[in-house]
Amino acid sequence: MAGYIGTQPVPQATQTRDAFTATNNQTSFPTSGYTPEFLDVFLNGVKLAAADYTATNGSDVVLAAGATTGDILEVVSYGTFEVLNPTFDGNVTFTGNASFGDNDKAIFGAGSDLQIYHNGGDSLIADTGTGDLYIRGSNNIFLQKGDGSETFMATADDGAVTLYHNNASKLATTATGITVTGTVAATAYTGDGSNLTGVGSPSIDDNGNATAITIDSGENVMVGVASVQTQSGTTAGTSLYGGSNAGLITAGRNGDILRLNRQSTDGDIALFKKDGTTVGSIGVDQYDNYTVSSNRELIISTDRTVSRSYVLGDGGTSNGVFYPTTDNDADFGSSSKRWKDLYLSGGIYLGGAVAANKLDDYETGTFTPNVDTGSIDIAEGAYVKVGDLVHCTLTVGHSMNASSSSPIQFNGLPFTSSNASDGSHGTVFCRYVNNFPNAVQVMTSNTRIRLWASGSTAFSTINHNNITSATYALFYIGLTYRAA
Repeated sequence: MAGYIGTQPVPQATQTRDAFTATNNQTSFPTSGYTPEFLDVFLNGVKLAAADYTATNGSDVVLAAGATTGDILEVVSYGTFEVLNPTFDGNVTFTGNASFGDNDKAIFGAGSDLQIYHNGGDSLIADTGTGDLYIRGSNNIFLQKGDGSETFMATADDGAVTLYHNNASKLATTATGITVTGTVAATAYTGDGSNLTGVGSPSIDDNGNATAITIDSGENVMVGVASVQTQSGTTAGTSLYGGSNAGLITAGRNGDILRLNRQSTDGDIALFKKDGTTVGSIGVDQYDNYTVSSNRELIISTDRTVSRSYVLGDGGTSNGVFYPTTDNDADFGSSSKRWKDLYLSGGIYLGGAVAANKLDDYETGTFTPNVDTGSIDIAEGAYVKVGDLVHCTLTVGHSMNASSSSPIQFNGLPFTSSNASDGSHGTVFCRYVNNFPNAVQVMTSNTRIRLWASGSTAFSTINHNNITSATYALFYIGLTYRAA
């Protein structure tokens, strides 16, 4: 548009028209919007000159002079040409750039299969949804950093793939897999094309340039040894077996071999399974105790055979049972390796028939006897109880009441006697009393002792008034009875 006086307009292709019927002396008319300098204003069909109105805010048109009632004002605004959802049958050629904003997508395929876009950050994304993404080239494929400092290239020939770094240093060559022969990390290793067996220089080395890791043709991995160890682990080092022995690990060392440290929390440290089911574990509890647990029985074996094993638990039904697997074939301690104290809340079965030979109590102690009539100045008693059998000894210094016909008897035995009809008996030795008494009876279902004298045909009860030779006696009594 050479020779155009004023602002050279950009070609416009769309129009927007607004029409108004003026009121008397109206000057301002609100339009639906316009681009300043790209509009025409008509009053009663006559196009107004630019000096006749003001249109700068993109919305209002203001007349220089007020209109007359009934005047018709028309505003025609022009917009830029835009193509909406075009379809091209032929080729489209760009001589400049095709620009897209952040997250605006270039979409390919009838189902929008491939979408390429910039994410607004620092990445270009090629998204295929669930399909595959192919990058093809007639020769090589290059991947390069934005500053050009790093280039990675892949070449393919008859199924073999080779990866290069910076177009020169070979990283890997493979026909069926990938064998790493070059630098992967600065602290890892470099390569010369040889297998990972420590052959060649440099390889996978320790500080002494000795072989650190070896993988042999049997798929065995050796650490610290050049060839696979015997399965007994007599050679120092570690072997991870492959092939028919896959899963087997052996290790040998002059010192501790396995160190496991559970941090912070309590629980299992080592978990043991068979066919996917947990059978036991080794761990630590809240008091830093070493724990060994089993889901069923815990078996301790001396020669890896059932015949010489000791079992804790009973198949999950009686978890507190501890027993040898062979009956009557094991001692608990020995004559020279004895246990010290044994604390039981139940009993002990000793030989013979199990049900009839339970020792459920053993106890020793002292007690203090007392009397119903008279007084005592010496009252000493001691006992031994084995099961329900009680043996007692008493020493009693007794001042008797010569006027009383009450029987001489002592109370305070340590256990109530059984209810056997004849009670239990013992013997008595008296000092300061002649000819009386010589027998003692434990009363049934009681803690009382009664003194008796033996006659020619029967025993007779000794009363206080039977003691005529002395008013004081010292009794030494021994007796055995069954507790209730």
